[in-house]
Amino acid sequence: MHYVTGVNGRKHDKKIFDRSYPGEIENFFHKENEESQIEEPLALMVDKGYKGVNQIKIFIPHFGKRENLTEEQNVFNRLIGKHRVIIEQFYGRLKNRNRVTTDRWRNEIGDFHNKVIGISIALTNYHIRCGHPIRRN
Repeated sequence: MHYVTGVNGRKHDKKIFDRSYPGEIENFFHKENEESQIEEPLALMVDKGYKGVNQIKIFIPHFGKRENLTEEQNVFNRLIGKHRVIIEQFYGRLKNRNRVTTDRWRNEIGDFHNKVIGISIALTNYHIRCGHPIRRN
């Protein structure tokens, strides 16, 4: 899980994304393949709000009733769903293990709230890496 400093109020994810990575999207979302020494773009699973993002590969599910979609679109949606549920389970684990992430903050003490959220995400990532995966396979 990657964490970007929180923002106050209601803001669309895409606006936060654009503000967090201005002009450096290419650098952030490319990795170097060790065998071929070629940079490969990483992919993101996002909702329709990110449709205008260039330079990265995004996976957006096909919308419509299951009966109206082709078999290929249904398979694609199921694959995306399997991965998206892991993200939702991560958020659930984050909120259950670190209740402080769900409480309302009445006092802002500098950057304390962002530090608490960042530490909570780091601890949840650590917990997953140390033998408590969200999924076994």
